[in-house]
Amino acid sequence: MSFKDQLFKAGLITKKQLRKLNQDEKMERKRKKGTKRKKLVEQAEARAKAKKEKAERLVKIRAERAVREKATMESLKLRQVQQLLNHHRQRFSKGQQIFWHKTIEGTHVHKLWIPSRLAWDLRSGAMAIVAMGKIEDPEYVVIPRDIARRIQDIEPHRVVFLNETPPDENDPAERPYDAD
Repeated sequence: MSFKDQLFKAGLITKKQLRKLNQDEKMERKRKKGTKRKKLVEQAEARAKAKKEKAERLVKIRAERAVREKATMESLKLRQVQQLLNHHRQRFSKGQQIFWHKTIEGTHVHKLWIPSRLAWDLRSGAMAIVAMGKIEDPEYVVIPRDIARRIQDIEPHRVVFLNETPPDENDPAERPYDAD
């Protein structure tokens, strides 16, 4: 038996007051129940918000990682190209033959003094001209065709001259120059 019922039996409260107390108690329970639902809804919203923020952080972290990896890959490519060029470049003294080729920007032509034999190798496609160093101030070097193709796979804009079609051997104008 509840405390309210005991008060009613003792005659300290009326039936009307007992009903009012029971209604108030019922309303309080409903209010608390509603508060629990609100709390549950708020907790669910908080979890969803936290999950969304975590997903956004992960996207941001992945984007930053992708940028770093891209920069790393670019520097690795550049180092690989520089290493290929340093190792395979043809070293020669200034020759008597002028060989014209386009610049890396493609807007001008550049004059290269090379030996006659090297000029023939360039014309026949056995050698290629590649821009070495910074794009703003390149040094043009002569390298073998196979190495030029490898560089073309990595950084195609660096290869400024590579003759894919060799000259006709029957044409007397296309015969090699006398060797130096």
